[in-house]
Amino acid sequence: MTPEEPRDQPKPGGLDFSLPELPGSARARPFPSPRTLLIGIATLTLVNLCLTLLPERSPAQRAGATPPGLQPAADDLRKLALKLEQQGLTQSATATWMEVLEATRPGAKEAAAIWYRIGKLHQDARNHEPALNAFYRAEALAPGDPDLSADLGRRVEECLSAMGRFAALRHELAGRVALDPATAASAGAVVAEIGKEKITEADLDRKIEERIESELARAGSRLEEPERSRQKEAMLGQFSAKEARLQFLQQLVAEEILYRKALEIELPEKPGVRSQLEETRRGLLAGLVMQRRVEDFARISEDEVKARYEANKESLRLPESLRVSRVSLPDAGAARQRIAQGGAGTDWQEIAEPLVQGRPVPGLKADAALDPLWSTPARGVVPEPFPAEDGTFHVFLVRERIESRLPPFEEVADQLARETRREKEQRIQSELLEQLRREYDVVLHLDRFGKPGREVEQP
Repeated sequence: MTPEEPRDQPKPGGLDFSLPELPGSARARPFPSPRTLLIGIATLTLVNLCLTLLPERSPAQRAGATPPGLQPAADDLRKLALKLEQQGLTQSATATWMEVLEATRPGAKEAAAIWYRIGKLHQDARNHEPALNAFYRAEALAPGDPDLSADLGRRVEECLSAMGRFAALRHELAGRVALDPATAASAGAVVAEIGKEKITEADLDRKIEERIESELARAGSRLEEPERSRQKEAMLGQFSAKEARLQFLQQLVAEEILYRKALEIELPEKPGVRSQLEETRRGLLAGLVMQRRVEDFARISEDEVKARYEANKESLRLPESLRVSRVSLPDAGAARQRIAQGGAGTDWQEIAEPLVQGRPVPGLKADAALDPLWSTPARGVVPEPFPAEDGTFHVFLVRERIESRLPPFEEVADQLARETRREKEQRIQSELLEQLRREYDVVLHLDRFGKPGREVEQP
């Protein structure tokens, strides 16, 4: 082949099976030998096999935790977890105990003890749901362990109580304490059936609790958490009687079958019903938006309540008051004779509430002049009788004079907390409405209502 002739020129009428030339110097590279190819393939296979046999990285390692080679020993991890606990670093301590579980794969008893510690950490941080999860895991790993059982039961009950899960708490207590085995066994007992659906005793308890929660939700954030729990517990107590539970069950079943019938006849699709449902839905959602905003931002601290106390000491000061007893006589003459006898006699009737200066005395005529009452010393009989609304005359014996005083903070803290929260709620509600009016470009044409202007600043 001469230089002028093209290399590998296809024959006329044939197919061209030649490869295109590689650019640059690649053209001069020799093709690898079969032995070299075999060695390369074997090397790649060996690398893949090693990668396959390596232990899978844990989620903590994938998240950027300390590489396996640099992980502390199991004993060091335990010491670290205990140190984090002592420092009050709950979240870090919990994560470290989880590392201990993952790294050591301990036996059931030791794992139960670790889950118990994790539960305590969550409970101390008032994270009651994860605390319950940890306590139940500990119990499942070491059922009947005498070192854990008593304290586990108490802590589970505390978590359920703190969460307001009183019905679940009742079944928990019945199941743990052999004081009421019948209640424990009845949790799964069927109390009603609707077709194939069965309603158990526990289902009924849950429905009762949900209904009570719904009722309390209507009170919104006006109830502080301790008061809400007290009211919920009291309302649940009303359903301890079998008759009350049966009445609720009958109402629950009636609502359910009526609801199913409404769906069957496509009642929600009727125009009038649809508009009513939409109106209810709008009102419910609007109320929930406001309620959630208030719940998120209307929390008050003890410092705020104390500041209110300091700023309002004068208005909080209690006026002078009297503890008195009285006796009723038919006319003024008999009353004066009794006054002359002094404090003798056993027919004095003590008034339960102290009398407060400036306020009317219950039972007396509104125009009765009370100056003699307030000028009488303790243990003295008031020198003047007082005309009563029923036509009789009252004679008073002053038993104790209570001087004006400033109540301590603890005595008025609840009252001040309610006032502070109510003011904050009102401010938050006004701010939210004003924000939304700007956001949605609201204009009120007040001139249509006989008032000047086009907008309002407050709801």
